[in-house]
Amino acid sequence: MFGFPNEKNLGRIVLSLLTETESFETGLKEILSKVSIPL
Repeated sequence: MFGFPNEKNLGRIVLSLLTETESFETGLKEILSKVSIPL
């Protein structure tokens, strides 16, 4: 598993990215492109 130093803060960032995008799928693509971690 990939550990983050601040999981709560990361969750807030993820939620903010998802709410700023038009769709959930687009949000996931944005997050993956920024984090660069293959799932």
